[in-house]
Amino acid sequence: MKTILGALFLAPLLHAMPATAQQSALASYTGAGIEHHTGNGIDIAALNNNSLAGGVIGFYTLFDDRQEVIATAYLLNHDPKRRAFQTFDEYKALRDGFVRDFTSCMAAMNHVDKPAS
Repeated sequence: MKTILGALFLAPLLHAMPATAQQSALASYTGAGIEHHTGNGIDIAALNNNSLAGGVIGFYTLFDDRQEVIATAYLLNHDPKRRAFQTFDEYKALRDGFVRDFTSCMAAMNHVDKPAS
């Protein structure tokens, strides 16, 4: 299951990037595995950089089976002078808050009626 989830998770991300960007984006993820957990009833697959180096420091794919929705989030780095975090721990707190809030929003959609097809 983890291999299938990993393939489903990474394929769209890599397909959308030029080859040089793929190499650059994945270079800092060496040894990092895909994390899988659930938040607010939403399945989450994440690939996180273990440092604040690079342009993309996190990839998240969120699966909501009830609504048949898949959402992807790229967590982008920024110039240290302009970003809201300076340390990795500050980044992790902001990242975790974003994921919690985003999954709460997705879960709330489970209470909204789907349009008739």
